[in-house]
Amino acid sequence: MELSAYLKKETKELHEETEKSFAHFHLFSDDFHIDHYKKLLEVQYQWHKSIEYLVDHANCKYPYHKKSRLLEKDLNSLGQKVSIQPLREDLDYHHLGLLYVMEGSMLGASMMHQFFVKKKLIEENVLNYYKYCSNDGARTWPSFVKYLNKPEFLEQKEQLLASAKYAFNLISKYAEKCKN
Repeated sequence: MELSAYLKKETKELHEETEKSFAHFHLFSDDFHIDHYKKLLEVQYQWHKSIEYLVDHANCKYPYHKKSRLLEKDLNSLGQKVSIQPLREDLDYHHLGLLYVMEGSMLGASMMHQFFVKKKLIEENVLNYYKYCSNDGARTWPSFVKYLNKPEFLEQKEQLLASAKYAFNLISKYAEKCKN
């Protein structure tokens, strides 16, 4: 079994739980409004910034794009103050497990971009992150999966799985914090 298929199978439940943790944002419903969008961006920013920090400290060899910059630009355009709570985590994570979740999240963000554009709820100048995901997510995911499925990473599959689970749990934790 390829590593990407293994991670997909082993994180399926966490993926579904993560999607449920975003229910209070009213995504894809008529109740969605700009305040939900601001909170959604805050969650995404905190999560991306945290994962990028961990990836950068895990000797990442994969050329990924730091999406926190796009989120920061969107937040600033909305007049939101950008802050990050520093991670106080063990840095023993495998960058590919973290990136599996972060790069994969772009596929869902692409669907969200389509919703935002269709509903005309959000001004185009504050959709930088979602526009990037919509344009590049489908293009970059196959190349990431190809890289991930290299045979040399298979022996590290448990560490990659633990890292992917951590990434899913972290975004769920940030989403739950934003409920209030």
